[in-house]
Amino acid sequence: MNGPTGGPAFPVTSYIDMDGEIHDSYITGMTLREYYAGQALAGLCANVGRRLADVPETAWKLADEMIATRFQEVDARKPE
Repeated sequence: MNGPTGGPAFPVTSYIDMDGEIHDSYITGMTLREYYAGQALAGLCANVGRRLADVPETAWKLADEMIATRFQEVDARKPE
């Protein structure tokens, strides 16, 4: 993909271990793009009228469109 990934979907800045101790961390996990693609994939697979070969590419395209729309909305809210 050429462009933004939306950043981390579920960033973690700290966590508590099994002993109850708090640790600083920054775990990025999957990107927002990957999360959106997974959600789109689930919906596309539920639609039995699609060719399975088209599903992965369509999921990534939908994720990219959601990221682009998200950034457009953020830019539209910025004061001039």
